[in-house]
This record gives sequence, structure tokens and C-alpha cells, in this order.
Amino acid sequence: MKKGVFLLCLALYAFSVTLTIFVQAAGIADEKLRLLSSFGSLISFFAVLAMLFLIFRLKDNKESKVKSCGQKQRKNPDEKNPSKEKYLEFAARNGLSRRESEIGYLVLGGLSNIQLAETLFISLATVKKHLTHIYEKTETSGRKEFAEKVKAF
Repeated sequence: MKKGVFLLCLALYAFSVTLTIFVQAAGIADEKLRLLSSFGSLISFFAVLAMLFLIFRLKDNKESKVKSCGQKQRKNPDEKNPSKEKYLEFAARNGLSRRESEIGYLVLGGLSNIQLAETLFISLATVKKHLTHIYEKTETSGRKEFAEKVKAF
């Protein structure tokens, strides 16, 4: 939605700048066209302001999502995860790719599929595909069994 509004503002800006340049370059003396050109300049100014607002708003939303997803959300807070080094050794022995290792470690942190997608800026389908590969390579059937296998390693 916000990206669509941004693209609309960008198109409006491009149109208004083109109109202003055309009227000024053609040297049109018609008062109505000059007024339209001035209006186009005003529109382009507000379009730029709207785009800047949307850019900062989108950036803030992404940062807040990353911060909220970065907090570990374990079901049992007393439960300890293995060290990162131990996990990476587990991942290497099971043939996980770098991205699969990253996703697997975040899964151990308790992130949901949606949180993984938002944190890593990938689609939900991509997360599911990586998880399928992780479970196949580690010969597990889901998150719980995966976590147990990593902890037993």
C-alpha cells in the first residue's frame, strides 16, 4: 500500500516536472498554461515531500519490525540454546547452506515463519522452502524435533 502511494507520488512528480519544463521551454505566453505550470511546480513540491515522508516511514517500520523480531520469543525462557559455534558445527555436519544455517539458528530463538520472513526480508514461501530443506538435511520432522536434535548434538 505505502509503496503504491510512493509510486503514485513519483509519477505525479514526473508529470508535473515534465509539464513545467514543457511550458517554459516552449515559451508559451498563454496565462492559463503558465498558471498550470505554476500549479505543476506546487504539485511536484508536495509530491517530493510525500515521497520523503513515505521513505522515512517505511524505514522506521522495517527497523521496528527487526527490533521486535530480534527479541527471542521462547516458549520456555529457562530453556538454553546451544552456543552459536556449536550450532554452526551442527549445521556444517548436516550440510546446511549459509542461509539455512541462519534460519535454523533463528528458529531456535523462537521466531515464527512470519517473523523470519520480516527479519530476513524474504517471502514466507522462501522461509518455508528453507525450513523444508533444513528438516530434510537434519532428518527431522519439525521445529521441536530440530531443536531437540541440535541440543543433543
